[in-house]
Amino acid sequence: MPCGGALARIDIVCSVVDNFGDAGFCWRLARQLAREHRIGVRVWTDRQDLFERLARGDEPARAAALDLAHAGIEVGPIEALDACIEPGQFVVTLFDARLPASFAARLRARSPNPPEVHVEYLSAEPWIDACHGLHSLRTDGSIAWMFLPGFSAASGGLVREHDLDRRRECFLASHKHAWLARAGVSSDARIATLFAYPDAPIQDWLEALGREGGWTVLAAAGGSPFPTGRHRVSGVEVIALPFLAQPAFDELLWASDFAFVRGEDSWIRAHWARIPFVWAPYRQSDRLHLKKLDAFLDRFLDASAADDPASAAAIRAVSHAWSEDGDIDQAWRAYRERLESIAALHRVWTDTLAARTDLASNLMTMLRSRANC
Repeated sequence: MPCGGALARIDIVCSVVDNFGDAGFCWRLARQLAREHRIGVRVWTDRQDLFERLARGDEPARAAALDLAHAGIEVGPIEALDACIEPGQFVVTLFDARLPASFAARLRARSPNPPEVHVEYLSAEPWIDACHGLHSLRTDGSIAWMFLPGFSAASGGLVREHDLDRRRECFLASHKHAWLARAGVSSDARIATLFAYPDAPIQDWLEALGREGGWTVLAAAGGSPFPTGRHRVSGVEVIALPFLAQPAFDELLWASDFAFVRGEDSWIRAHWARIPFVWAPYRQSDRLHLKKLDAFLDRFLDASAADDPASAAAIRAVSHAWSEDGDIDQAWRAYRERLESIAALHRVWTDTLAARTDLASNLMTMLRSRANC
């Protein structure tokens, strides 16, 4: 079978642990592989419903099946791999996913064996640069190659479609005002996206925002405590949106002046929106999430803020306060005073990342090199 070209096929196995975070990363990766790398993609998951919702959002008129077919992707249940499904030319497992024993046996029986690559969660911690590309020997003697997404040239990189900047620029030039009008937002409002974990200090932040005035908060479904509709909270207009398909979520970020994001997918999409944002890692009882947060902030600020220590301090303070390690009211005031300078730092950082090879391309390079293509 061929290693590349239109006839090649990749199997992606994704067990969903972090709800839409895991599925969101998998769906973006699958779509990019199919559309840009001309490869057939089969996604095997324990939550097909999430992929359908990511494809259509809460818009009944959009047919998820049509979107899936248009992308050249098949989505099926993981348990189907226990049947007689033959592995594709490449096999990728994501996060905590494991291959069913019968499928793994068929994979090992193939000659030559299709390479198996295991993609881990995104991290900014320094150790990933040394571990990316290493192999892991399993008890059955098989080998899985480790692919570690990250923010350095030594890592696997970040998901970024090749036409993403062009689509964003087109939206800002031609579609933003109509988008805001449909959302019921004044064209002169400052827009903040809210996509947060339930334990974030949302009420305290809205009170700080209300004292400042002039902001409209667009609350993304699944990341805010508000039911769909318009709300007035502490003097702030909050518009809670229905669940958005991934392209519509991108437009939400593009239309915004600032964002709170969480997890993995929204974190990276906020980068490509080229707006200032505050990221919250998933909260852990042993406070390991603060270590992960600081690892990201260290990379970000070392690359962009060496000549602006005041902005760097404001970014670090508001990021920690949003993860309940500080006073969000005080931190937001300092952050807001320097928002223009902070936005410039984010653009410098994003330009640095955008100059590197994207994750899907790096993944295909690894798969083909391990298959000796």
